[in-house]
Amino acid sequence: MIAAIIIILQIVTGFGILAQCRFLSMRAAIIPLAFLVGSFVHSMLFFTADIFSIGLSQSSMIVTAGLCAVISHLRLRPVIEFYNYLVLFPKFTLQMHDVVSIVIASGLAYYVVWAAWYWPVTPFDAMAGIDLVARQTVEEGTIANRVFFESSLTSNLSNQPFYAPYAMLMQVMYRLMGFTFGQLWVSFVAIAFSWIVWIALRQVCHAFIANVLWFFFLLTPEILGYTYLLQTDYANAAFFSTGVLMLVAGLRSDSKAHFTVSAFLFSAACWSRSETIAIVMAGVIASIPLFRKAMAWREVFLQSGKVIGASLISFLLWSAYYVPFRLPIQPDLSWELKGNALQRLLQVIPDTFQHVIINTHLWGWAFILFVIMFGISWITTRTPGRMALLLWIAVTLLCLVVISSVFQSAIVELTLRRGIFKIIPLIIILIGSLPLIRIWSERLRQWEFGA
Repeated sequence: MIAAIIIILQIVTGFGILAQCRFLSMRAAIIPLAFLVGSFVHSMLFFTADIFSIGLSQSSMIVTAGLCAVISHLRLRPVIEFYNYLVLFPKFTLQMHDVVSIVIASGLAYYVVWAAWYWPVTPFDAMAGIDLVARQTVEEGTIANRVFFESSLTSNLSNQPFYAPYAMLMQVMYRLMGFTFGQLWVSFVAIAFSWIVWIALRQVCHAFIANVLWFFFLLTPEILGYTYLLQTDYANAAFFSTGVLMLVAGLRSDSKAHFTVSAFLFSAACWSRSETIAIVMAGVIASIPLFRKAMAWREVFLQSGKVIGASLISFLLWSAYYVPFRLPIQPDLSWELKGNALQRLLQVIPDTFQHVIINTHLWGWAFILFVIMFGISWITTRTPGRMALLLWIAVTLLCLVVISSVFQSAIVELTLRRGIFKIIPLIIILIGSLPLIRIWSERLRQWEFGA
């Protein structure tokens, strides 16, 4: 009962925030988008209960969820406009291939939810990291608990709690809701994000092609495994990739609402993994020429500053305030940064391609399909497709390589490999938006209507 109330309040919070942003787009994906935004905002307000020594408890969780929902609905005019838009008669039409896709995806969703509910927390990083801290937080009511004070626990603590507040707080909330292993939220995030990817694909290509590409994403071996395992990477990818999609849509439509929503999502991405701030800043700076093509310089600074500013808030709140001033121990940065970064870079680059990128056991045919379809599309149409998406994919991969070269604990086969989660959905959507696929989509529509 409590779980249902909290989840509904998080979705309502998301509705309110999207309304205040005047976001009237992607109506078929509004519910999952609202869940992602609402759960992020709730986790931050819930976190303030710890900052002000109120305590992280079931009561504070319910109160903060209610406050989020109320505060997000205070300005009534955009809220009324948003809900009027939400209840319009649906334009979404389902074909037989859609029904088949939904049935298969529903089976996958059932399996993912069951696995997250039934199996205990198994990844070592989580067992000795965010879940360990979360379990003790439920007992003591604060993140700064004995896990960080007793040498017998700190000596075995992974570095996860120092960069992943979102996952840790979600674990606290779902354990307070009564779920034995807490990690059920991972499957909810996975379902929400998969839903968004599906709708995004349907917006760029024919529904049948969108369904085929969607299954390429859903059945990506490495990503599928993390839809029910407690780690920080899937949630980080969900926030980051959706943020990129919103920003790219904003550039195409010159929509301030999309930029504001992307600011929330990028902030959530930095809240889910602290190092994401580097990727967000690099991506926004690299996108400035694209911003300039779409708007005047004043708007360029305003919209790009909005995204970077929101991301810095969540990054600084955890990494610059809570970790150094509220926790008795901090990550050993001197050890993390030791060594020759240039020498490591020369090793990381070939390792990335040899052990990660071309590994079909990890990503299936995603990268191979992208290279083939991009090549054919370029040869036949002489246009690259959506440059903004391609730019963000390239910047993200470059930043992941640099991060793995600079930080000792960022291992190619582990950290960088899971960082690729952020790229895969963007690659799949980019394939769907290629000029060649648009031509095929148009021919399919003509065939459907007998033209």
